[in-house]
Formats: sequence, C-alpha cells, structure tokens
Amino acid sequence: MRVRKVVTRSGKRFRGKFPSRKLNRMVHWESLLERDAIYHFEYHPLVISYQEQPSIEIYYDALGKQHRYFPDFRLNLMDGSEIYIEVKPARFLATKKVQEKLQAVATRFEEQARQFRVMTEVEIRRQPLFANLIQIHKSSKRAAQIEPDTQMIKTLSGGPRWTLSDLCKKLLGIGQVLRLVRSKHLRVNLEASLSDDTEVWLADAHGGCNGSFYI
Repeated sequence: MRVRKVVTRSGKRFRGKFPSRKLNRMVHWESLLERDAIYHFEYHPLVISYQEQPSIEIYYDALGKQHRYFPDFRLNLMDGSEIYIEVKPARFLATKKVQEKLQAVATRFEEQARQFRVMTEVEIRRQPLFANLIQIHKSSKRAAQIEPDTQMIKTLSGGPRWTLSDLCKKLLGIGQVLRLVRSKHLRVNLEASLSDDTEVWLADAHGGCNGSFYI
C-alpha cells in the first residue's frame, strides 16, 4: 500500500499509472523516469513484487537533525531480500544538497542492514536493455494466449536451449516467445540485442542465468 498519494490532477509534472501484470493492478508513477524504471521491475525474473511509495523512512543529516524520506519503490526479490529504490535524474545528483541527502539516507539504510539503491536514466534507459523491455511489453501484450504457458513449455522439444529463430517457429511468433519470457518460463540475455541467433533457455535449465539483467 502507498504511504502517500502519487497521482494528482494539479501540478506540472507527468503522472500516470502502469498496468502491471505481475501485480495485477495499476502502479502509480510521478515522472517519466519512474515509469521507465517500472519496466525493469515488471520484467526482471528475480523481482517477485514491487511497491511504489512503500514507506516513510527516518534519516539524520550531518547535524543530527531528523528528516522524513519516502522511497520511490521497494522491490521484493525471489531470495526473500528487499531493495529500496530512489529514482532520480542524473543531473540532480550533481547538486550538493541532493548528494548529502541521499548519502544520509544510504547511511541510515546501511545501519539498518537494508539495501538502498539510486537509479538514474543512465541505468534505466541503457540500451539495448530498455528497448528489449519495451519490446517484451508490447509484443507479449499483443500475443494471443494460444494455450496456458505451462502447457506450451511442455510441448517444446529439443531444449533446454534454443535460438530465438527456432522458438519463433515452434511457438508461432516472437510475441509468444516474449510472453513466456515475461511469465518467467523462459530466459534470454536482455542486455544484448535480440536477433535470430539469440539464445533462449528454460528458466530452470542447469547452468542457466536466473537473472536476465542487472538492476
């Protein structure tokens, strides 16, 4: 549950909602950069769930004065750990005030043995990853569900690894392949450009990489 309201009708900032299949609800964002970060959380196979505006945190500045802080997101990972995320344009990190605040926040999280990370457009919109995430979102959304994902996986032969071209033929198009990537049944290296020769593997394949990209 959000600890503060995100979307309002007033103000000049971009605000909106992301239709999350992973969470089965609308996720509120209050900047285009936050919206783009959500693609990472939505399609990373090790992120089980995530929450926008998850908590009110207390931190202390250099003089010991207490302040409140609202993380942008909390990620819940497959191994049971959590990561708190601040989304911030890189240009803001050059200012002393922001640097001091985020350092104080990071120190407080470290004292509490919790993970805290700042994501800028450099990480969020890096290519070819970001283009691949957008392609997964659009292609898998358009792909009609021919049969349940688990049943489609059972019908595959010749695995546990294939080329993207081979799977597109077996599953009648890239949309079906990316839908299975989205549902975490298949893995692909999303840090590389997708091509006919791109390797695709079963999620539980021995030696396969569980996480398909770095957050």
